[in-house]
Order: sequence, then C-alpha cells, then structure tokens
Amino acid sequence: MQAGSDDKQACASCHFNAGADSRVNNSVNPGQAGGDNAFQLGNLVNNTMGPNYHYKAGSADAGFGGYHDGDFPFRKVADLKDRFSVISDVNDVSVRRA
Repeated sequence: MQAGSDDKQACASCHFNAGADSRVNNSVNPGQAGGDNAFQLGNLVNNTMGPNYHYKAGSADAGFGGYHDGDFPFRKVADLKDRFSVISDVNDVSVRRA
C-alpha cells in the first residue's frame, strides 16, 4: 500500500490484470496537471460533468473511415489535410492504460 500515490490504496487494486489498468469506468482526468478541474467528458451530475464516465466507441459508418462520432480522437477536424479545421476539441486526459 505504501507504493500507492495516496498511501491508502495499493497499486494492485487496479493493476491486477497483468500490470494494466483494465477498468472501463473512471478513466477520464480533467487535466488537473494543467490546472483544469472541469470535466469535458463525463456523466452529468447536478448540472456539471463528473467522473465515472464510460467511453463511447462511436458508429462504424461515421466519417473518416468510421467511429469519428465517438469519444476518440479528443481533437476532431473537418478536413484531415487541414489541422486548423477543428470541429471539436477536448482537453481531458485519458488515464486508461491497457
């Protein structure tokens, strides 16, 4: 338990699956290292976005070869050859490591 970052929960509590974090919920961080504490992806709780979000894959027939209507990529563009044609951008951080 002392190896965990909070000295309360052991790393193996989440990383029991061959060292990977196999959780499907609660894997979005609002970007706290950059000073942002507001979720852009998350579950609506009391009219604000909150934790325990489950990523959405999207649909197979949605733009640019499919799945472009899901949560990934976090920065979406209208034209692949124009990186400034941003249609949506999420500054949250995915903490899932598989």
